[in-house]
Amino acid sequence: MSQLTIEHLNFSHPKHPVFDDVSISFENPGLSVILGKNGIGKSTLLDLISHLEKPTSGDFAGFPPAKDMMYVFQSIAYSPDTTGAQLMAMYQQMNHPNPDFTTDDDFYKTVITPLLDRQLDVLSGGELTVMFVYASAAIDKALYLFDEPLSGVDPQNQTHIVSILDRLGQHKPVIVTSHIVVPFQETSANFKFLTPAGPAVSHTYAELTHGGDTATDLDIFLGLSEEQA
Repeated sequence: MSQLTIEHLNFSHPKHPVFDDVSISFENPGLSVILGKNGIGKSTLLDLISHLEKPTSGDFAGFPPAKDMMYVFQSIAYSPDTTGAQLMAMYQQMNHPNPDFTTDDDFYKTVITPLLDRQLDVLSGGELTVMFVYASAAIDKALYLFDEPLSGVDPQNQTHIVSILDRLGQHKPVIVTSHIVVPFQETSANFKFLTPAGPAVSHTYAELTHGGDTATDLDIFLGLSEEQA
């Protein structure tokens, strides 16, 4: 396993600083989940990785060029009369398919197939996110970025999304931002707690919950905040 690393990252918006000498690393392959308070810069970090923003300074190592990344934003524009099948076909036509995601697997048959004949505007928010996450995972890229894919999603579809992300991370580097942690408990995800300065602290789920199995997202974030105090 290799790593994607960022060292001594500095970046400021026009009116305020965001990162001051931040260092963070991500497993390759592997699923990395970036945690942190609102406004701390989680989405900005994905923008910097994907070259949508340019850092003031910093060393990036191991990252592929932007054309080899898949970046799934929290808000995605789409044509409402497009069907799930048309969405999948559009993604596949523009990119090489990912051999680890095929129409023959059970997840596709049980979760994706029922959505294919429906227009996107009649899908629930959770179903719509599942479709975009799966369509993105089913094309072959060197790095996948997902900004808050569990936000506003019902628990059942959160489970589906995490299943896709965990499966994708077995073969590729996957970086996810999230305020929601508990659905990742059965995965091998590494959690990165982002702060405005210094190195990002990395934890397994067991370390976040101190080995307990009844922790809530609030418990986890309060524990992380106490560590940084």
